[in-house]
Order: sequence, then structure tokens, then C-alpha cells
Amino acid sequence: MTRAVLLAGGETWTLLCAGHAGFAPNGPDVLCAGISALTIALDERLRDLAERRRLTGYRRDVKPGAVRLTAAGRDDVRGAFETAAAGLAALAGRYPDHLSMKRFERRPIHERTHHPAAV
Repeated sequence: MTRAVLLAGGETWTLLCAGHAGFAPNGPDVLCAGISALTIALDERLRDLAERRRLTGYRRDVKPGAVRLTAAGRDDVRGAFETAAAGLAALAGRYPDHLSMKRFERRPIHERTHHPAAV
């Protein structure tokens, strides 16, 4: 199973994908190919935005079977991550036994709930 996680919100976005979907053997697995196409497209878009200085904090960690892409920016960055996440969510909806897609919203520290320890 491939697990995908989008850490969204604010100006910093991260997409993590790891694992083999297991829809078919390695090589002819069209689901893995679809997941790879979405993450490669996101990576290429982020590289383009980095070259044009439209984002900051661009980091990529790409290994066989795992990718982590992080970037900070506004509308262009948000749009790139949201598009990739929408594609992954659509695939996860169609193939839930092979791909999970979760989204977590980042909130600024001042918006987080503080629960003081009981005395």
C-alpha cells in the first residue's frame, strides 16, 4: 500500500508518499505509475517556481518508493500541492485497498488549543 500525506496550511506545504501500491507487480503497476506521475509533476512545478524565485524553502527527498516534497510560498505553491493532492485523493477513493491519502492542516501556534496540565 502507498501512503500519502499532505501537510497543508499557512505558507509551508509538504507532500509525503511512501510504499508500493501493490495493485500489480512492480513495473506494470498502473496505480504506482499514476502516483509517480502526480508526484513528478509536483516536483517539476516546484523546481520551476524555485528557478523563478516564486517560493522559498524548497526541499526534496526522492528515493525509490518514497518522496517528500516541501516548499513555502503563496498561491502558486498552494495550487501545485492542492492539484497533486486532489489527484492522489481521487486515486485513493478509487483504489482504497492500495492507496491512502490523508491531509493535515497546519495551524499557527497562536491558534492551537493549549491544555494546561492538571495540578
